[in-house]
Amino acid sequence: MRLRPLNDTIFVALEEDQWMYIKKPALVHIPDAYIGGFKKRSQWGKVISWGSKCHYNYKQGDRVFFKWESDRIGVKIDDQDIRFVREHELLAKDEDA
Repeated sequence: MRLRPLNDTIFVALEEDQWMYIKKPALVHIPDAYIGGFKKRSQWGKVISWGSKCHYNYKQGDRVFFKWESDRIGVKIDDQDIRFVREHELLAKDEDA
């Protein structure tokens, strides 16, 4: 399958999710049910391709930070989680990457 983004849509391959751990603080009471680990969704990804109406000059592999939404449309291709992000939803680009 070969997908091509249209208009100002950008395909972003998500980086791996990270495990976050909550520790029990000494002075605040938190029930034991809330203590433990959970997965934090990554908001970082690498640009795969972009539509013809994007204003910024992207390169394949650019590392970008975007606004996470749980109902964001995405697909899984070759064990890679790919999300469809509109250009105005990108918040930052890693210039060092």
